[in-house]
Amino acid sequence: MAIVTYISGEAVKVLDQTEEAIHHGDILYSDVTIKIKENAILDLTFSDKSIVRLKEKATLKLSLMAETKKGGHIHRLDLSKGKILNMVSKIKEDGDYTVTAPTAIAGVRGTVFEVIADEETTVFVAEGNVQVDSLIGKKEKHSLLEKRGVTIRDEKDYLFGDPERAAALLLEAEEMKGNKKKISEETLKLTNQLADVKIEAELSKIFNKDIELIELSDGRTLRGVIVSMLKEKCWSRQ
Repeated sequence: MAIVTYISGEAVKVLDQTEEAIHHGDILYSDVTIKIKENAILDLTFSDKSIVRLKEKATLKLSLMAETKKGGHIHRLDLSKGKILNMVSKIKEDGDYTVTAPTAIAGVRGTVFEVIADEETTVFVAEGNVQVDSLIGKKEKHSLLEKRGVTIRDEKDYLFGDPERAAALLLEAEEMKGNKKKISEETLKLTNQLADVKIEAELSKIFNKDIELIELSDGRTLRGVIVSMLKEKCWSRQ
């Protein structure tokens, strides 16, 4: 699962052709598509503490979020349009973090990198190393080091360097880390316990709490349990 650790502006989640507004603190699961409205930004923190920032009208599907038998994490993200910035925690041997865009696939082991899906796909690495496979043209393969990028094109992929862009993205990544810290470690740990909950009875049993009706300040109503009373929020599962 993943938790929304920052949102500015409007964003929606789409599942089974139904759209719902996204709020700070929402928990998202595999198969959900996120759509960012104009001038909006959203940070999503995964169970392994990797973070992805969606911006500039991005549309991103969380195709797979899973944990391996050895405790590694698998993340497969499909970016159909817009821009995302990824800050990936060090991945265990059996883990995987892959971003698929319309004309390229980017896979990493732990790094900071940007993917832009427009008429062309651009991948730029601010820190670390990213493997990029082109899906069009000559279908070239690229191993990008920091401060390097590639734009995938029909005729020939275009490689470039941009130190200033790398520095700006690293500053933005630090901002993303700061947003994540506003959600306490206790909250993240409790959130991860919800992964296998399917019905209210399981929720009540796991946390040894009674089911309650919870009314939020924005008018939404939830049924769940209050598992922790923190300064920031009370967390529950619908």
